[in-house]
Amino acid sequence: NIPMINVFIESEAGSTQGHKYDAQTLQLRRSFTAAAPYPFPYGFVVGTRSEDGKGLDCYILTSQPLRSGSRVEAEPIGVIEFTEDGQADHKILAALPAEHVEIDKHLQAAFRTYTQAFFSKTPGKRYEIGQFLGAAEATALVTKYSTHG
Repeated sequence: NIPMINVFIESEAGSTQGHKYDAQTLQLRRSFTAAAPYPFPYGFVVGTRSEDGKGLDCYILTSQPLRSGSRVEAEPIGVIEFTEDGQADHKILAALPAEHVEIDKHLQAAFRTYTQAFFSKTPGKRYEIGQFLGAAEATALVTKYSTHG
């Protein structure tokens, strides 16, 4: 039985309008235009702080429209091992309750393509996508970075 996580949505699926919110106050810090539309609603796991000092990044794998500034309960189902400029910046993959999502080779390929496009307009940015891991690793990562220690 996997514990649910609370995810704050920063950026909406299908949009190139990205937003960065403060992980503690949930106040909008800045908005920007991304080089590629977000494939899924994107935000962070509330109550976490990862190695980059921000909330643990999370994509909600759903076709439902989730609005920027909203919060949703979700089930962590996977992790993308991700390194940005030499620093771990892993991405949690989560699903809404009662939605079943497979992290198959098509989804993995779509994320690799999206990431390449997303960083294509950022000269000098180094990133690497590692393995796609499962729900147990996702839960362990959320636990590791929880600020409710």
